[in-house]
Amino acid sequence: MPDHACSLRRRGPRATIAKTVDAYVAIAVGLGRDPTWRADVSGKISALKPAIYRDRACIAALEDFPDRVSRGGSATIQPPLA
Repeated sequence: MPDHACSLRRRGPRATIAKTVDAYVAIAVGLGRDPTWRADVSGKISALKPAIYRDRACIAALEDFPDRVSRGGSATIQPPLA
């Protein structure tokens, strides 16, 4: 998911960012099979929500995403790293 990668690339946990479809599937399967890892990742994301929702760089990248992709551009959101 673009919004997931945008926010997590800047703030973590980066272990859930997939660069390929196969990696995405592997992460999804891992999260589905490992309740401890899933709870850890969920807790980290929940703790970051207030900061993520105010992150203007990610919001701007998400606003640009549909237009860029519809014009044949990159389907990857890469805001500047904090």
